[in-house]
Amino acid sequence: IDLNIVSKVIERGQVRKGRLAEIAVSVSDLPGSLSQLTHLLAQLGANVIDVRHDRLADGLSLRQTRIHFVLETKNHEHIAAIKKELAENQFRVL
Repeated sequence: IDLNIVSKVIERGQVRKGRLAEIAVSVSDLPGSLSQLTHLLAQLGANVIDVRHDRLADGLSLRQTRIHFVLETKNHEHIAAIKKELAENQFRVL
């Protein structure tokens, strides 16, 4: 059994069921922005699996960064609620 293939099958199944989500957010590139964002994600019950900064993406100003998250979530409704709450808290969900 190829464990890499098994892992990919499991991850794709988790995405289809809403148990894993990829979300990108544009924020001000200032100290504390990531902290505020991850604190809100924790309050919403999302578990951060992976995080990556992108300061060079098209459409970003010099004082912005795009943060890509892979989150462990409960279902598709939970993902929608996370995106809604992020937007309501002035985070631009991409």
